[in-house]
Amino acid sequence: MSELRVNLEKIKEAKERIRPYAVETPCNFVPNLSKITDCQLYFKLETLQRCRAFKFRGALSKISTLPKGSTIVCASAGNHSQGCALSAQICGMKCIVYMPITAPITKVDATRGYGAEVRQYGFSFDEANKKCAEDLAANPDWIFVPPFDSDEVIAGQGTIGLEIAQQVPDVDTVVVAVGGGGLAAGTAVAIKALCPKARVIAVNAAVRPASYLKYKNFKGQEIDQNTTTKFIGNPLADGIAVINPGKVTFPYIEQLVDDFVVVTEDEISTAIAYLAERTKMICEGAGASPFAAVLFKKFEYRPDEKIVCVLSGGNIELPMLARCIDRALFLQQRRVNFTISLPVACGQFIKMLQILQQFKFEVVGTFALPNANCLANHIRYCVTVDIPNPALMEDVKAEFEKNGWTINITETHPQDQ
Repeated sequence: MSELRVNLEKIKEAKERIRPYAVETPCNFVPNLSKITDCQLYFKLETLQRCRAFKFRGALSKISTLPKGSTIVCASAGNHSQGCALSAQICGMKCIVYMPITAPITKVDATRGYGAEVRQYGFSFDEANKKCAEDLAANPDWIFVPPFDSDEVIAGQGTIGLEIAQQVPDVDTVVVAVGGGGLAAGTAVAIKALCPKARVIAVNAAVRPASYLKYKNFKGQEIDQNTTTKFIGNPLADGIAVINPGKVTFPYIEQLVDDFVVVTEDEISTAIAYLAERTKMICEGAGASPFAAVLFKKFEYRPDEKIVCVLSGGNIELPMLARCIDRALFLQQRRVNFTISLPVACGQFIKMLQILQQFKFEVVGTFALPNANCLANHIRYCVTVDIPNPALMEDVKAEFEKNGWTINITETHPQDQ
């Protein structure tokens, strides 16, 4: 077994370093979602941390140990960049952040807003990271701040576990997302030291399961059939979409994490929508993943079990948030898409709208389709509606058929793989 250098004492030291600047975020009991999930559910709200993500803790823990006046460097298009930028500002250091030119402008502006110099190279993180490495080699006085593979970073993230143990001392299970593993490693050290009977459950995205697969292979356990290594595109939980798990962090996960599960893209989007609607909290994909694991019962637990989900960040782009809500509405059959063929006759379209209004359906959008599969004396429409009760769709369909109209309802199914 590898030696675990970060212990409870080092986490307490990190807590003292970051105490004047980092928020001690609340760990709130959530009654309405506790009923839905059939447990005693708590949320550790790192969405309320400075920079709106846990990464600030680890970055400040590391940067505060560096010599005054240092130039610190990182490569990130996410929360680590903002955490480093703000930490450098607090410590009076220069910060240079490397990002791809495709990084969302909101994240670029936020990082610059904390005083960092942002250098954008390439169309991918790998290209930006390569340029960062080249410039570091040419400037030996610069100091690289890793996103997770650092004792000081792990200790900083471990302050979350320290706080959970104080806020919910009789916690049974802590659920935490894993990307590079800094958050899970630090949290597990603190929880196992202070609440030795508590479980730590790790969560990975099914479409980027590198950490999950490494853990399961190490333990010799069965692999979830939802996992895939062939997903194309940007995962919802981009903050934990790490291809290479941390070398420093992973021994902590192997030795201290009790179980490892995966959640699908549709499960993550549903969790994001639940959080927005039921708790009025905005959460990014990685941050919502622990709640998704509980919501979809990815591991066994008792009805009286006290479960703390670490909601690690809230930095989600508005268009992505809108798409997550849209997708969740379809999955819950609260938003329905259908096609209907109406005769070319005055008042037919209005009559259709009147029937929808009668059942309190709200038309979200409609447009006419080409006549490829429709008679020339008919118009085929695609209609999207929000409905108060999924059961009413059959009543509306019956009313349409009374008028001789042909309707085809688009069925919504999970489309993860």
